[in-house]
Amino acid sequence: MASFLIKANLHWMDLLSNEEVDKFDKKKKEKYDSRYEVGDIIIATSNDHIWGKLEKRPQFVIVKIIDLNIEEAKQYTMPLIKNDKIKKNCKYRLSTDIFNYPFDENDCCEIDIDTFNNLLITKNN
Repeated sequence: MASFLIKANLHWMDLLSNEEVDKFDKKKKEKYDSRYEVGDIIIATSNDHIWGKLEKRPQFVIVKIIDLNIEEAKQYTMPLIKNDKIKKNCKYRLSTDIFNYPFDENDCCEIDIDTFNNLLITKNN
């Protein structure tokens, strides 16, 4: 079984208005476009990983995937790269529907591989 650290809260840039974002220079716009988003798969670990006290809500949740080994899980932690540049810090994220699943007192949820595949979103740009 593999475990994922999932981004659970908004990035501060998500609170900006379109007018504020439109004023960004090219470098700041690239940073804005590549920011972490709710549901992003941040890291993959083995199921026996001991999580830190900050790796919980409101910033993160832990999602354990039954029947997914750590080697397979690591492929979901890659950035989205186009033209040799990082376009998004995370290429994959889970639908925000994951937050409707039951979490324990450690902000951990366990789902099967089919549920994971149904919740998985691949970013394209």
